[in-house]
Amino acid sequence: MLRLRYPDGAHDVEAVYISPRDTAVFLVSKGATRGSAIRLYRVDRSAWRTRDTTSDVVVATLVQTLDIRPSSEAGRLVTAGAIRSDGRVVALRTYTEIYLFYPGVGGRLLPAQERPCNISGLEIGGEAIDFLDDSMFVLTSEAGRHRPGTIDTVKCRLSREQSTR
Repeated sequence: MLRLRYPDGAHDVEAVYISPRDTAVFLVSKGATRGSAIRLYRVDRSAWRTRDTTSDVVVATLVQTLDIRPSSEAGRLVTAGAIRSDGRVVALRTYTEIYLFYPGVGGRLLPAQERPCNISGLEIGGEAIDFLDDSMFVLTSEAGRHRPGTIDTVKCRLSREQSTR
């Protein structure tokens, strides 16, 4: 178990992904609290090397505030994140959109497309995303009182190619 706190107070975080390059854990705030921004945090793998992780508290590092304007009304709250197995693309999903990013120095996210992919109307209560290949994603939603959960696939292409690093 790892006890974690954020440097700027409590956040609702549903999106988590692990970098295959350095196994750092990245956490993305949902943006659900009125007036809050969507922020990216990092926890280095060394945080799990302490002798007693049950009593030590690790402070996540704020990497950046993302250029996604949260809106409950528009369904623009981050509910999931995934990183491609080669570590070259990160996907963040909201209830209505998929945002694609290139990870940069220190894990900073650089937009990989001009506009997010629209997935509004596809599912209600979307909760997860993962890569099937370079442009195909699997999305899941939770079940409701009178509806089953769903599993969908959606294509979302990068609008520009990444230069080789």
